[in-house]
Amino acid sequence: MEEKHAAIIRIDKKVLLKVLDFEGGEIHRVYEAEQYFKPDYICIVLEHPDLPAVREGEWMVEITPIMQVRYGEDGSLLGIERESPEKGGAKV
Repeated sequence: MEEKHAAIIRIDKKVLLKVLDFEGGEIHRVYEAEQYFKPDYICIVLEHPDLPAVREGEWMVEITPIMQVRYGEDGSLLGIERESPEKGGAKV
């Protein structure tokens, strides 16, 4: 049997919210999208004032945030900042 290098990665929710630039939010669920083929992304159900309002029983919209990523000259990650959805509360 072929050997693989793998592990279950645990990350604190507050750290993930900071990386995603949704600090102060709440993560409710993380899952892999159900598709015929293995997706290249995961889905995160999170609550934050910058996201659209939703009532119980309604479908949530799927949002792909636009992120500005800055790198140093050596290729090191300097920062990540969310551009969309807009910061400062969802527009109703």
